[in-house]
Amino acid sequence: MYRNIKIFWSKKPKFGTSLLATSDLTLDRFELRLDQVIKNKQLIITAEVKIFFKDKKNEEFVKNIQGGADTVYAYILEYNVLDADLFRKAWKVAKEKNIKSLTSIPFQTTKTHEQFYDHVNSFGMNAKKLAELAKKDYANVFRDLRGTTELTLNKAKEYAEILKCDPVDLLFEPMQTQIWGTVNIHKTNDNTPGEIIDCKKEKFTVVPREIYKPNIACFKINSPGSYLHNKKAFYYRTEGKDYAGNNDLVMVGVKDQTMKDLEIDFNRWYFGIYQVELGGREVLYNPDPFAKEKIIVTSDKQPFNYVAPIVLLLDPSSLKKNSEYYEQIKNYAAITNQYKIIQNLRIIAKQLQEAYYNQNRAEEKKLKQLYQQELEDLDEVPNYLKKFIMR
Repeated sequence: MYRNIKIFWSKKPKFGTSLLATSDLTLDRFELRLDQVIKNKQLIITAEVKIFFKDKKNEEFVKNIQGGADTVYAYILEYNVLDADLFRKAWKVAKEKNIKSLTSIPFQTTKTHEQFYDHVNSFGMNAKKLAELAKKDYANVFRDLRGTTELTLNKAKEYAEILKCDPVDLLFEPMQTQIWGTVNIHKTNDNTPGEIIDCKKEKFTVVPREIYKPNIACFKINSPGSYLHNKKAFYYRTEGKDYAGNNDLVMVGVKDQTMKDLEIDFNRWYFGIYQVELGGREVLYNPDPFAKEKIIVTSDKQPFNYVAPIVLLLDPSSLKKNSEYYEQIKNYAAITNQYKIIQNLRIIAKQLQEAYYNQNRAEEKKLKQLYQQELEDLDEVPNYLKKFIMR
């Protein structure tokens, strides 16, 4: 199946390299590297994975897997060589570090096929099901998955219709921007509430295409105990004050006077709810109503020289599909119908209550029968679908 891949041991275990023989080895760690190579005037992405094992005597053995990025990616996940989630995270980091051109230029076509592969294998679909639904030979679908054949626009449209996604998700790299800072809106020993601190490590995040512009920027809220914890705040970089109305979530900049003696023009950045009071006084309020520190910063000592409205607060989980995604899509009509029944039950229940208080026994009897009938329709739902429906 995987011809264009090289697998070898830097140091072979004495008892062999078969799956049965290596079962006595313990996985210690792995290293991943992605590179760009120009071959026949085409850009090719190569991957090298080193998997380090140790035996009972703590002796180390290294398994090397090399080849085209698509082939290596598919091989690792299909044969469960490494933990899938951990490997995907490492792959993403390697891509950001070693192939920055993939994330820095908007609307880049995919240089590797892992997005297509993940759409097929991570959310309740698999290659066999996809081949059946597309009415294609499994071998041809598999070649498309591992990148042996080109994923054309027509193919992407066809697959996207089955996968219930946008063809763009299969053909183009996700739009990304750097998470440049983090903010804690609660007081701790290490921070001023609401002040955005620069990240020490370079991190990236996916940007929804609907809001993407080249000047999009992002910081993360790291405030355990707050309803805003772990959310990502997106805004557009401006040269000064952008329009912001009262009670808007914003990021503001205030000149740092401690840098004045060093003749350095330096801003401190804050996150909160913006208000302009009578007389023009600017106040940035804490966005968490349960925070002890209600006011983050004011323009009393130093005016705000930068104001940028937050265009999106995003929970990272909203960008992920779970393993039941395709099951829900397949049963969309049934699930929607059950929601309608639930709404009808609520309406009938209120009407039944009104008839009971008005001592309208005939209407009460009629509504009880109708309620029971709707309830029976709801109970006809298969058990595996009930988990998608909240009563």
